[in-house]
Amino acid sequence: MKNIAKLIGKFNVATLAIITFLYIGCLVLILIAINPKYSYYVEPNYSHYTEYSELNNSFQVVYKRTFNGEKVLESYSIRTAINSRTSETDKTDQQFTIVKYHSELKQVNNSEYYLSEVSSGTTSWARTSSVGEGHEPKAYFGKINYIDSNGERQIKTFKEEIFDKPKNLKDYTNGNFFTFDDVQFRFFTVASKDGDDYLVTMRISTTTVKHFHIDMQSWLITDDELLPFVGVYGHNNGTWSVASERVISNLGASGIACKLICYFDDQEYEIHYKANFSDMEELLANVEEIEAPTCNVFTAKAINKVIAISAVALTIVCISVVVVLGAIRAKRAKKEQNDI
Repeated sequence: MKNIAKLIGKFNVATLAIITFLYIGCLVLILIAINPKYSYYVEPNYSHYTEYSELNNSFQVVYKRTFNGEKVLESYSIRTAINSRTSETDKTDQQFTIVKYHSELKQVNNSEYYLSEVSSGTTSWARTSSVGEGHEPKAYFGKINYIDSNGERQIKTFKEEIFDKPKNLKDYTNGNFFTFDDVQFRFFTVASKDGDDYLVTMRISTTTVKHFHIDMQSWLITDDELLPFVGVYGHNNGTWSVASERVISNLGASGIACKLICYFDDQEYEIHYKANFSDMEELLANVEEIEAPTCNVFTAKAINKVIAISAVALTIVCISVVVVLGAIRAKRAKKEQNDI
């Protein structure tokens, strides 16, 4: 202690002050490191796969709203499902062993919500979870470690981003029966009254057994805004439906709008659907027979190809212009040098 006191005594006031401040700074950094004020979310580097795979993962979210007498409370029902197909043209399920499955949500505040983890299981597999208010999902991520048909361990990852609200509903129609590539595609919603509330049923079905991938999000139409309602992403195996989802009267909702993107046979089809609840009641008996004479279906990949080709062509033109201008300048410089 005496030696330490003598050593300290050799320092002047300025040196002691600097040492003290450095010591305090180190303590603050250590405290921040072991007890951070904020949490930081690192988004998994997964891709949105829509092509055929022997193992698929779908994600469903239902926004549930209740009224407690003072305000509307919101929660979320999350359903994840894993299924497998024998081949691209045969949707017969085959059994795979799930070694480990992990899923999580990216929330609108860019933080993570740990959803579920399974250490063992077999396909087909599904689980429904409830998420409380304040955890509105923005994207879903899944990672599966499984044993394939050859007995080898494989890892697959999945990503599904929830659609943004449409800025307007000008191109949304009430058509719900579509035909493309000789495939009949039906999407419909029906609503029935339960007191002052509505009970909404939604369904997606196709006539094909070939692999497809459908992403769908719906919104409740109110006077002030569009409220997220029901969404399903990565649907790929038979008929999908939700039944009697309650829309409370406190929301003042008058109808529903839906956006669907169907990935089928290397094509993308986007469908925009809109209907009032009053129309849904009238269509309850024969809703499947309503056909849109002109539906909002287009081939997005064709548009993407045009954009890509145009970009390449523009790049070639720009490079050509640069080369030509460079050649002209070089020629002028050489001529000026010869004239000298």
